[in-house]
Amino acid sequence: MTYEDTTNPTPNEEGEQLRTQHEDVDSEVQEVVEMVTTTGDVDVVEDETHFNSASAQVLISEIMVCNRDLEKVKRRSRKTSIMLKKD
Repeated sequence: MTYEDTTNPTPNEEGEQLRTQHEDVDSEVQEVVEMVTTTGDVDVVEDETHFNSASAQVLISEIMVCNRDLEKVKRRSRKTSIMLKKD
């Protein structure tokens, strides 16, 4: 990448602008992300991740599908529980 590339960024395929060289230097610092679950387990992510709006949208869609499937399982479980209590 040349100085001209970083001072006059061009839009990429998603219409976002490329980061400047200064921003690239800052982004090389690894971020540590802590994810805490309801059970108290902690996952630490030390790798640099590259999220963009497209990948975020894919993840959101997958979460929505999983949530829908979970709700179906909960309903079936409640129905089964009610049927077993009747007997």
